[in-house]
Amino acid sequence: MASRHDPKTVEEDIVEAHPGSHLDDEKLPASTVADRWRGTAADKRDMAVLGLAWEILPVISVYALQDGGTAIIFWGLIAGIIGMSFVYASLAEMASMFPTAGGQYHWVSELAAPTWQKPLSYFVGWLTAMGWQVYLAGICFMVGSVLQGLIVLNNLDTYV
Repeated sequence: MASRHDPKTVEEDIVEAHPGSHLDDEKLPASTVADRWRGTAADKRDMAVLGLAWEILPVISVYALQDGGTAIIFWGLIAGIIGMSFVYASLAEMASMFPTAGGQYHWVSELAAPTWQKPLSYFVGWLTAMGWQVYLAGICFMVGSVLQGLIVLNNLDTYV
């Protein structure tokens, strides 16, 4: 019996888990991408394991790569992590003082001056609801952009 670390066993597991994906070049559909850019068999095996999650990175980092390169991506991630940790700490502090299922609009109502409690709470509630909708629209746009990029990449001659 083969061990779990045997490469043949891993490839068989991948093919069983992803029946539509094939690891050898003869079974892959024709592509307009040059062979030297298509990757090795190890790359194809890794992509079959990882799926398509890596394809979101160019959509996220295209502007950072154009404007500042990899250094801006690295330091931007560091600055984002540090900055968001302050936001998380303040939200955790408010959640410990005022535990509620209401969220931010309830905290605004509790912490604002009495004359501003109702209008600010109402504004924050609507701002949160609009934020959810914009977030969903952004995700849909990003998925459409990735799909369009994949279509262009694989069908350069037939894509209009």
